[in-house]
Amino acid sequence: MQKQTTDDSLKRHRLKEQFQAEDGHQNPPAYESYLNRLFGDLELQGRSVLEIGSGRGLISLHCGLAGAEKVVSVEPEMEGSTSGVIEAQAQRIKSLGLKNVDLRRDNFNTMNFGGESFDVIVMIAVLNHLYETPLNAARHQEVFNTYVKIASKLHGLLNKGGVVIATDACRLCLWTQLRRLGYPRSWCLTQRTIDWQIHQQPAVWESIFKEAGFSRFEVSYPIPHRLRKFGGLVGTSPVNFVLMGEFIFHAYK
Repeated sequence: MQKQTTDDSLKRHRLKEQFQAEDGHQNPPAYESYLNRLFGDLELQGRSVLEIGSGRGLISLHCGLAGAEKVVSVEPEMEGSTSGVIEAQAQRIKSLGLKNVDLRRDNFNTMNFGGESFDVIVMIAVLNHLYETPLNAARHQEVFNTYVKIASKLHGLLNKGGVVIATDACRLCLWTQLRRLGYPRSWCLTQRTIDWQIHQQPAVWESIFKEAGFSRFEVSYPIPHRLRKFGGLVGTSPVNFVLMGEFIFHAYK
């Protein structure tokens, strides 16, 4: 029995690394470091998790493998789309034998959760896509209010003490400003394919989530794995402005 359990665990580990590589994460330690930045010391065992815009499912799979009681993985892939992310995720869930991951094709903005609630809500590079606009929410009240409605829905889905974990690109960083001045995308080290105009700054999201009733909002900055030894010297707002132009936030109910 012990040998069977060990064999199953090893198989799952290998499949997990295979799926990471398929999605461009070919350095397992680097991806694990990224997951640590996302979840920190948050215990997923026995928790209920919602991932919005789950794509091919790496984060939902991670939560399921970490022992979450329930993972609702929401991906709004359009009918007739050729991307195949839902089919890919469904096959991955099946391959890993994850009975605790529920994959749903739906749009968060119109989705009715029927009274469900969650301890953790995760959004990886998704938040700005729930309402895409080139307008700065800090200067346009209608945009700000629209995002508050989205954040309020998130707040209502969380259990007391729950947390929203999200990543996004900054509206302002060195590379977006160079592009604004006419520099070609090929000159930029990061954000070559990101439309910076549809993103908001961390401070703007903080105002939005606090307006929606969240009690606490924390921002951190991802550290490139090759620079991990420099730790806190790299994971700061000024360095991030030059280096990556991305952030992670945790909003607590």
